[in-house]
Amino acid sequence: MGEINVLHVGGYTSTNIGNAFYNLGIRHVLKSLGKEINLFTTSDLQSYAWSRFNTKKASSFDPCKYFTNMDYIIWSGPMLGTMYVKKWINILRKANAVGTKIICMSAGGNRYTREEIEEVRSILKEFRLYALFSRDFETYENYKDLFEHSYSGICCAFYIPEYFKSWKLDVEPYVVFNFEQHTEPLFVKANEGFEFAEKWGGGLNFGRLVKDGLYKRNIPISCLEG
Repeated sequence: MGEINVLHVGGYTSTNIGNAFYNLGIRHVLKSLGKEINLFTTSDLQSYAWSRFNTKKASSFDPCKYFTNMDYIIWSGPMLGTMYVKKWINILRKANAVGTKIICMSAGGNRYTREEIEEVRSILKEFRLYALFSRDFETYENYKDLFEHSYSGICCAFYIPEYFKSWKLDVEPYVVFNFEQHTEPLFVKANEGFEFAEKWGGGLNFGRLVKDGLYKRNIPISCLEG
């Protein structure tokens, strides 16, 4: 069993701390494999973020265009959205050309509309995609047939209790939510956990996720070869 070179492309955390939750969770999962992994990390394409404050033609250096000797690329976060997939076409083509296996881990969509799903599928059909570990059931159902290996998983942020040990706080039980730039929904306390007081985020019931403790589920990751 030789060393495995893995390039993990995660969302940047300076403007969205939520990205750090699943990025660190992915690193935790990889460390738990018991394999010799050389892990290289980089951010996703950021020109769209910089253009908010500069120009839509803002330039950025993309190290992914120049990667060499990678066995796997891990593509994470809401990357199965139309905007992201279009930006990654050339890099995915390069990965296929040099034999680098493409893994979507802790992956989800963006808008979850029928239009987005059809457009993303039409693009991804071009590529030989290795493995999908979805972070929600909708993503798994919509894209599972496009990958050699597909698993209905969870967001790797749910592994936080396994790799982060906090100090004891003298406060009532609490739940932390992170919504980036979106307007936060109204929450109501349920019998267990929390629920949205009104439909939000495509109708996903985050309260169900909290009270079910889905971070404890075992995700099969044996498809990483070495």
